[in-house]
Order: sequence, then C-alpha cells, then structure tokens
Amino acid sequence: MVNANCPDFVVSVSRVEFGRTVREVYIDVVGRARAEVCNTDEPLHDKYMREAKECREETYIDLTDMFVFTEFTEIIARALQERLSLQYTPVIRLLCDLGL
Repeated sequence: MVNANCPDFVVSVSRVEFGRTVREVYIDVVGRARAEVCNTDEPLHDKYMREAKECREETYIDLTDMFVFTEFTEIIARALQERLSLQYTPVIRLLCDLGL
C-alpha cells in the first residue's frame, strides 16, 4: 500500500473487541488483493516500489506496518465510529495487544 487509499486492496476488520473502556477498540484486520490487480504482468511489489519512488518515498507501506502510522489508524477509527454509530472516535489498537 503506497498510501491510505490504495485501490488495490480490500481491508476488512475481521474482529472487534472493546478494551477497559469503550474508547479503546482492538481489531484484527485482513487484507485481500482485488482480483483485477492479480491479473497484471507487473508484480505487485514492483508496482508499489515504482509508485513509492514516484512519490519520492523509499518504500511502500505494507498492511502489517499500518499500525505504526497514525494516519492509517485514524482512517480505521473514523470508519468504525461511523459503522458502530459511536459518539466519539475510538483509539484503535491491535487485537494481539489485548492478549486474547
């Protein structure tokens, strides 16, 4: 994923757990490539590296890296706020941090 709105992947929140307060939301995510993306001659890694260089970046952001960058978790937080009809924007953490 070169940026937060990469059109090549569908990222689904597969599990949601609430922490000690309802403001803490722990999630597990699953990313799947869209079918049309897999049917290209250019390998995805090469495509993302090329796009990253076009944006003057050294590399692209992998789905596993997204929790390091707050702009990605903020997008997830706003989407969960809307879909769960929350009155506040939750703090998003990885489900594995909850220790379940």
